[in-house]
Amino acid sequence: MNSSRGIRFGAFAASVLAFSLAAGPARAASSALIYTNGISSGWTPTSVSIDPGGTVTWENRDTEYEHPVECVQQDSNATCPWSGAKDLPKKPQIGSAPRVSVGFPNVGTFAFRCAIHTNMTGTVVVGSGHPPTTSKSSSAPRQSQTARATVRATTSQSVAPSASARTSAKATPKTSVRSRATVPSPSLSGRALGSSTTPDKNGPSAGATIPAALLIALVASAHVVRARRRSV
Repeated sequence: MNSSRGIRFGAFAASVLAFSLAAGPARAASSALIYTNGISSGWTPTSVSIDPGGTVTWENRDTEYEHPVECVQQDSNATCPWSGAKDLPKKPQIGSAPRVSVGFPNVGTFAFRCAIHTNMTGTVVVGSGHPPTTSKSSSAPRQSQTARATVRATTSQSVAPSASARTSAKATPKTSVRSRATVPSPSLSGRALGSSTTPDKNGPSAGATIPAALLIALVASAHVVRARRRSV
């Protein structure tokens, strides 16, 4: 019994392996079809997945209303591959349903809707659905470091002149005080020089000249008196 079960299991595993090798690796869809039968039914399916570079086709099977297709940028995580609304007329009573196709070259998740009936919404997932963000995140710190270095250099250049100005401003009063202490006043020097060279009329020299003249007059009068006495 056990041997028969082992044989059966081995045969089943071999058949599964042979089928997987024959089918080859699974491939993602390179195109997708989205259609609508009317406002009430909306889009079918509401979400599709394709490879980067794939194409999505919208088909309008509604015979009453047109349903132009637009990409909703604020609800998408990557740049929409088209702007405005793609015309999608209503289906004629006789004839095929109108179609419009758009290619999606970049990875991301894109939201779309009917430009007239905005409640008719859906999504297109391209690749993983998440665009790479490594390049943006790596460039941001470098820019911030450069900005910081620029601010530091500008700050150091602006502080250096102000510091030197403060130092010179502090040194200037000291120099003026020393000059006041060492340089004599012109009025005092003029008085000192004038007292040594030119006597003042009301000064001590004028007082000394008057007693000398009196002394000379007294001596002369004494000689005159003696001469008179001798002659007598």
